[in-house]
Amino acid sequence: VDGVSWRVLLPDLAEAVTGAEAGAGAEAEAGAGAGAGAGSGVVLAPVGTSVRRWSSEVARQALSSERAAELPWWQSVLAERTPVADGELDPARDVYGTVESYSVELPEDVSRVVLARTAGLFNAGLDDVLLAGLALALSRWAFRGSGGGGDGWVLDLEGHGRDEELLPGADLSRTVGWFTSMYPVRVDAGPAVWNEVVAGGPVVGAAIKRVKEQLRATPDRGAGYGMLRYLNPETAATLRGCPPPQIGFNYLGRFTVSTTDTDAWTPLLAGVAGPGPNTPVGHLVEVNAVAEDDGTGVRLRVHWSWTPRLISRDSVRELADLWAEALKGIAEHTRRPHAGGLTPTDVVDATVTQADLEELEAEIPGLEDVLPLAPLQHGMIFHSIYDDNAGPDVYTAQMVFEFEGDVDRARLREAASVLLRRH
Repeated sequence: VDGVSWRVLLPDLAEAVTGAEAGAGAEAEAGAGAGAGAGSGVVLAPVGTSVRRWSSEVARQALSSERAAELPWWQSVLAERTPVADGELDPARDVYGTVESYSVELPEDVSRVVLARTAGLFNAGLDDVLLAGLALALSRWAFRGSGGGGDGWVLDLEGHGRDEELLPGADLSRTVGWFTSMYPVRVDAGPAVWNEVVAGGPVVGAAIKRVKEQLRATPDRGAGYGMLRYLNPETAATLRGCPPPQIGFNYLGRFTVSTTDTDAWTPLLAGVAGPGPNTPVGHLVEVNAVAEDDGTGVRLRVHWSWTPRLISRDSVRELADLWAEALKGIAEHTRRPHAGGLTPTDVVDATVTQADLEELEAEIPGLEDVLPLAPLQHGMIFHSIYDDNAGPDVYTAQMVFEFEGDVDRARLREAASVLLRRH
């Protein structure tokens, strides 16, 4: 099962145990003559959409022309990659039994800001924020300069895969199974001087906006890649020939955890068992981030694992520490008064650029949206420009009212002022 399933299984198990205990107690009070099992049944909440129904719909969509039309996009993402290390994985030698690991925990004050405030200011998701920091760190780690990483970094982005919109009316909130999706993305944080990143300068906000737009350009949030890669024989052959990403990234979400075994039905910090030792690794470097709430605060913990045959421990630890520095810079930037802002996919008008938005935000604090002109507005602007200095604006109409009888000028003027202020 996937990680989300544990959020279904543990509460259900706790409810079942509690219900069974209550039933057993009721039977004991009623006495053995009341009949075995009387009143001890435990009824759990129903499951909405079954795994079988969901899988059938995914298989159907994989062969559709709409999904096949996404193939050029995925080919372009996978076309070239900036290598993390020389060499390719060998499924016979590079197995989980050989993997090394390293964990980094961000301070509570940094974690709190990054997890709770940054995404909201940028109208972004946590994946956008975390990957912007990772892209900045990768460029610093690989190039040691002030520039970016060529055409960006190709990573496999892992998600929960429970995209209910793929099947109208689906309800996967209580479905137990393996829904996890994985698809390649190309992220490029743009040019950034590292000192400005660490200090939380404007380059941090620009990087978040840039990566956010790159991720939003992904068709259907990546739902179609796995279908085309594994369930459509024609497209699978094409994608199989593309170089796979060397880095895998997964933000697991927020979990309430326990540091002891005294808290019932909560996962321990150690988590659950991972892949078997002979299972081939999927990426040269894998990054798994999770927000852990242990009752004293929320902290972002990042677990790094890698194949030592191709990359050294020192190299990965250096990259991990750089990412932690980048996230501290993001937290510092978030605390600044003018942090945040919109990006083109946030507004209705599809012609607006990032430069346009930043110019508008400078003039209109708190800008929420930009709407395209209605047809009538287009006509009004055309005539206004065409007839410039040619006389009265044809769309400016003046009306004259004649009043008979006694008129209270002061009251009329005040009423007109109220009307103008209202409209």
